[in-house]
Amino acid sequence: PEAAMVESMLRGRRSYEGETPAIRLQETPGQEGVYQAEIYANPGREGILLIYIRDLQTGQTLRCIPCLACCSDNPKELFRHSIPGDLSAIQQEYSGIHSHLPQGSPVFTIREGDDHLYTGVEVEVRFQRSDDDSASYPLLRKCYNVRSFDYVAPAAELKAEGQVQ
Repeated sequence: PEAAMVESMLRGRRSYEGETPAIRLQETPGQEGVYQAEIYANPGREGILLIYIRDLQTGQTLRCIPCLACCSDNPKELFRHSIPGDLSAIQQEYSGIHSHLPQGSPVFTIREGDDHLYTGVEVEVRFQRSDDDSASYPLLRKCYNVRSFDYVAPAAELKAEGQVQ
């Protein structure tokens, strides 16, 4: 994503009128396997949103991402939560290709699966209250087709491994 788009995601509107939790997941333009996601929810109390991304065929958890929940007493207000990313790891592996993006950018990768092939996943968002660390309950589930992160090693790294002459 372009830096301006990420800035608008980070600084955009924080709450919307609504009652039904929702999630939006999209692959970033120009980079297969790098995703940006937003959750719209108001659990009504302080706690953590737990985002589970599971393979539909095997049930294997591919990612589990915690996100601090925003809340209010107004049941008709939904808060936008940008799923925290792993941008620093992406920047390191791509030697600065994504260095134009600000820290805290909400982009993340899915590492399991065959490169360039789509995999069916279930994204489940659960809420865990901050005053009870033993119980969580589901807020929403949605299924998507996703691709794993296609890491292409820099030529110097491949040469060191004897794969490039």
